[in-house]
Amino acid sequence: MDTSDYKGPERRNISNETAMETRLLAHIDERIDRIEEALRGHVSDAFPASDVHGHRLYHESVMRSVDSARRIREDLALWVVKGGLTILALFLLAGLVEYLRRAVA
Repeated sequence: MDTSDYKGPERRNISNETAMETRLLAHIDERIDRIEEALRGHVSDAFPASDVHGHRLYHESVMRSVDSARRIREDLALWVVKGGLTILALFLLAGLVEYLRRAVA
């Protein structure tokens, strides 16, 4: 279809599309700036004095401490069970020795 003789208004106004794209990009930039600002507040609250490395080291030390306490509890529980079984075995052995002593006498 040949439109070279068309005399109506230009419907494919490039400047109109560019203006819309410019407004859209400005809106997107504004939203991103607001999101960054909101996150910046949360990040600064999470990392006192913006010391991200120190914050990580602190949490690593807390995790090591918790892991160490867990291992101590496990070792203590194992020690108690071993000691209890040893005492029970000695008590049963003493009872057997006493039974045999009375049976022989």
